[in-house]
Amino acid sequence: MLCASTAGEHHLLLLGPKGVGKSHAIEWLSVLHEAPLPKDKLNQILLAELNLSSKNKDIYSAIRKISVHVRPAALIGSTSGTILRVGEFSLAHGGLLIADEILEWHRDSREALREPLEQGVVTLTRKQGTIELPARFTLVASGNLCPCGGWPKSIPLPYTSTTLKSMKIKLCHCPTHHMERYFKKLSGPILDRIDIVLKVTGTLGEFNVLPAGKINQLKDKINKVKSRLINQYGAPPGQLKPYELEKFFEKNPTWKNESIFLDAESLRSRHKILRLALTLAAWDDKAYPNITHIHEASLYRPERLGF
Repeated sequence: MLCASTAGEHHLLLLGPKGVGKSHAIEWLSVLHEAPLPKDKLNQILLAELNLSSKNKDIYSAIRKISVHVRPAALIGSTSGTILRVGEFSLAHGGLLIADEILEWHRDSREALREPLEQGVVTLTRKQGTIELPARFTLVASGNLCPCGGWPKSIPLPYTSTTLKSMKIKLCHCPTHHMERYFKKLSGPILDRIDIVLKVTGTLGEFNVLPAGKINQLKDKINKVKSRLINQYGAPPGQLKPYELEKFFEKNPTWKNESIFLDAESLRSRHKILRLALTLAAWDDKAYPNITHIHEASLYRPERLGF
């Protein structure tokens, strides 16, 4: 799914107990992420130039890592008189916005994601009017399944050759209603805007190191799939507009009767399934998705994971 997220520019949320490798997966995604397109790179430079007073040496980076203590103004940007401060959303334009422990963010900061995730812009209000700045990025977020971050009783422990003690697994003892309340911090509208919600429950502390040749092969395939998607649809599927996606249903009327689409909780959810299915088909070197791709894409919706 990391490769699919990168190739199709799909927003990604990794959920799981502490120690399962969420941060490690995000590091891999950062490695696989390709350089921004020239137009996006130019936008990044122009936006960064507005923040020349910043002491952040990484201001031109296409990968922005956000602290859990971030406030809305730092994300969206702000204005004071004639001074414009560009926020992290715009500085991440054309790249990755990494939101570690997103459930620990302040509520207003999480809700600030709505506009850029849906429209790819942020709007700043001034006395003289409004300013719209580009903010089209791929969100890569992570979070625990409960307040303590322990291993839930409902999820079997992974097979491992090491002992529980050496792995330092902390079992979760949070009451069910505490877990439910914790996850509800991430509102439905935000979840609905994320293409891939993945529950990470793999083997703790044991990661294979891929050789450089294998990494380059993956990056080459990601670039080829992404180029194919852009040539075929005009943009990566993660960027396709609702009206563009509805055209697929007009060309394939039988899709509307598929239980997967009929059971989708919202029109936005249906579109998310189709977006990911388009990328999965291209990854398999298929011109268009079949029912297998559609079914697989539906497995990464939050409602299918019990959220």
